[in-house]
Amino acid sequence: MTPTLSGTASDAAIAVIGVVREQSGRSSRAVRAMRDVFVGIDPSASNTGVVCLGTDGGLIAAGNGRDFFSPQARGDRKTYDVRRHLAQVEGICRFLSGFNVLAIAYEDYSFGSTHRAYTLAEFNGILKSGLLALYERMPFFVAPTANKKFATGYGNAGKEWVLARAVEECPGLAELPKKELTSDVCDAWSLARLAWYVVMPEQAAKLDTGNDLLRTRLEIAAAIRER
Repeated sequence: MTPTLSGTASDAAIAVIGVVREQSGRSSRAVRAMRDVFVGIDPSASNTGVVCLGTDGGLIAAGNGRDFFSPQARGDRKTYDVRRHLAQVEGICRFLSGFNVLAIAYEDYSFGSTHRAYTLAEFNGILKSGLLALYERMPFFVAPTANKKFATGYGNAGKEWVLARAVEECPGLAELPKKELTSDVCDAWSLARLAWYVVMPEQAAKLDTGNDLLRTRLEIAAAIRER
């Protein structure tokens, strides 16, 4: 079974491989496990992608923004206000508190974009504040072009290309329900992998031997590590 979020942010339930929580009338049980993870976050005012990878680069858990909202906060998904920002951030932070987070890679602003720029900036400020309340160190901030290059080898790659490459390298993503396999989650997967490369370059290089993007990824990770 694919590792994915299920349930609501109210109890920060996390699903681990082979174990899911009760949902839609199906009987199962929730398991909370403190595991060492690298986290990738692709922020969105309505649909933030969050992915956790283990120290071997394997997929541990993945979630979309909608997974982090409590039923009371879901409401009108087209309404962007501080209450919805806070509800999503609260859910994300509760989710991450179930893990021992080693590092976070966070996609920075796309400065050439103007669509809902103020709304996204407001949400980012709240999310960054929430993460600082949990962790002593700030995330690695990664430019969208750098993340795309890390994911595909091309800084101008489209979302479909990033998604296809992520699924190719991480079959577990393909097991997600179709509505959960979004570009936000695939971007977050790439970011989590980048965090792994930054902190554990030798381990990443060893396990990714033969990958056509290995050299590019090591160079990007080294540039971030040297900041």
